[in-house]
Amino acid sequence: MLIGYHINKFRIFKALQILVTIICGVIEVAEFIAYSRYVDEVNLSGFYNVQLSNLEYFENTNIADGQVKIWYYIVIFLTIIGITVYLFNLRTLWNSRSWWYLLGVEFFFFTLYLSAGIANFDPWYTGSGNGLNCNIASENTNNPIIIVIVNWEIFLCQLAIASLIVCWLNIGLLLLSLLISWRRAIELSWILTPSSSFNDDIRGNMEEIIDSTNERTNNEPANF
Repeated sequence: MLIGYHINKFRIFKALQILVTIICGVIEVAEFIAYSRYVDEVNLSGFYNVQLSNLEYFENTNIADGQVKIWYYIVIFLTIIGITVYLFNLRTLWNSRSWWYLLGVEFFFFTLYLSAGIANFDPWYTGSGNGLNCNIASENTNNPIIIVIVNWEIFLCQLAIASLIVCWLNIGLLLLSLLISWRRAIELSWILTPSSSFNDDIRGNMEEIIDSTNERTNNEPANF
């Protein structure tokens, strides 16, 4: 089956990646809001000698590694903006005989998100956030204030795990997208290969796909 015929399906697949990335961003925002509530509860409890700050979320704390969070925010932003721009130029890249552009863009987004996914395992490396162990117990179970604080810690842990799961789901989608673009790159490379090496019928089909797609592009406005 020639991948070249399925550009619209591939476009929907890329839009799905944007949606999953947005979900990652929403979870991260929810995690920061939960941390802010946690800080408020700790500061109001009077049980601690120091006052916590919301900005400590972006530093190395027992709850999270701030540098990892900052990098993840950058990755989410670049992925949403980058894939959106990529979608508007997909038809050109999809039919370009410079097939390495298509493959290069997909490889960039995959490695970008993979770096964030590996970094998000930081709690297991360093033990921050209780090592993502959400079985947090309090010795003072009779104090309602302590119970509230512990519940916020558990909720933060659960959000961190949810963020990690969705992050790696998106990495899987990006990997599949990379494999599809690799298959498409092979198809495009057939056109540039001497006829003695490949089947002329396949090459003819590929040229027909590009010609028909380019003709539609010239006669109709490009669809997102």
